[in-house]
Amino acid sequence: MRGMSPYIVQVQGNHVIIKRHDGKPCNPSWRVLQRLKDYAVGADSTCVEVFPANENLVDEINARHLWVVPEQSVPCLKRRR
Repeated sequence: MRGMSPYIVQVQGNHVIIKRHDGKPCNPSWRVLQRLKDYAVGADSTCVEVFPANENLVDEINARHLWVVPEQSVPCLKRRR
């Protein structure tokens, strides 16, 4: 578990869990979420956040969940050169 105030970042394999130290809602801006991702798994890593169908929703802790995926598995991404 690593911290980047006010957030706690946990990495479990390809799963990145981001939550706050103080238990408040975890609502980082896109830029902060990008920095947390870079901090946790590196700037060259591609992560996704999943918004499941309601029937598959699990919302038990106040956290954000990212998954590291191969860039080529995300069809809308094209590397800028």
